[in-house]
Amino acid sequence: MKGSSSGLVFFCVGAVYNEFILILEKFSEKVSVIVTGYNDEKYLDQCVNSILNQTYSNIELILVDDGSTDNSPKICEEYRQKYDQVRVLHKKNGGIGSSRNAGLAMASGDYVLFIDNNNWLTETHIEDWCNLLEKMLIFRLAILTDSMKKNLHFYIG
Repeated sequence: MKGSSSGLVFFCVGAVYNEFILILEKFSEKVSVIVTGYNDEKYLDQCVNSILNQTYSNIELILVDDGSTDNSPKICEEYRQKYDQVRVLHKKNGGIGSSRNAGLAMASGDYVLFIDNNNWLTETHIEDWCNLLEKMLIFRLAILTDSMKKNLHFYIG
């Protein structure tokens, strides 16, 4: 059988082909991006906008306000009202660990990415990250297939 996806041409047989297709389909799955913060209104807009403007579009953005006393809670709510993919949690201050755990409990994505609220992403960051994961899974599948003595060849273009 022959197929292609994302500049990748592959030739494989039977059940291995089906497993390979299942792996490739994972890369249309949702990525949950969790941003935690405490009193960091100065950087929050730049961080959130860098996530919302990603070339990879299947993103859920979870903003966890860790008891901020500045305008951060208001900013988070404005994003929630404007964008369907934004979810917000306001909690009592407990530090970054408890905030990340709270965000993780809310996450519905297949993959999770933590971003500090005073950082921002390049436009293709999440797409590049998913492409790297895809290549790692392809390499892993090739090794497993080789160890099973199956005939599978990859041509990455």
